[in-house]
Amino acid sequence: PTTTSYYLATLKIKLYGYGGAACGASINHCQTAEGFPGQDTDSVMSYALAVKEMELLPSRLQSGKAYRGNELGNVRINSYVWPNFALGANETLHDELRPIYDTLWGTGASTWSKDSIRSSARRYLRQINTTFEVGRDVEKWVELELHRLTFGVELSEQQLDEFLLFQSGASAKLVLPEFLNPILPMMNSVTEFKAMHQKLRDEYLGYIKECKHSLYCDVS
Repeated sequence: PTTTSYYLATLKIKLYGYGGAACGASINHCQTAEGFPGQDTDSVMSYALAVKEMELLPSRLQSGKAYRGNELGNVRINSYVWPNFALGANETLHDELRPIYDTLWGTGASTWSKDSIRSSARRYLRQINTTFEVGRDVEKWVELELHRLTFGVELSEQQLDEFLLFQSGASAKLVLPEFLNPILPMMNSVTEFKAMHQKLRDEYLGYIKECKHSLYCDVS
């Protein structure tokens, strides 16, 4: 469970940045910080030590000496809002999913090429003509292209707007403190977010069942 010490640490990170807050918690000149962020976590700031620890991580995960939590970097994802966040998948699930990810998005994937990405970007630019907005239009094009190459679908304008609205509210809701969980079901914004999450999940599962990419054909 996420402890109070973690939330106090996140406040320090907000004030001083991760490096400043971690160094403040260190007793060995910013090499490491035990119990930061949160009493159940240690941080490694030294580059040499970080390389050593990362080289050991795969075997530790495999043996169970280390684990991935419901986390994104040092951000702990709220277990009610989004349980079992995929980036915290255990080794068994990761071994099943990684080949699919590589087939879809890897450098050797057949779903895309540099030329196809350029062509897609040029088509999008022609459609919007002279009304290009850097943040908004890049965001739209990226999601259209990712849905196309991942699921083989062309999102309608309504579907795209729904997805982007869901995405824009995700960051604030994913990091809601765990101690709020008893009251989150009573918050309209949270229940609406979870309902949209379920709706999108059902749609994506439907795309997979349609087998528009051959790698999905054996997925039950």
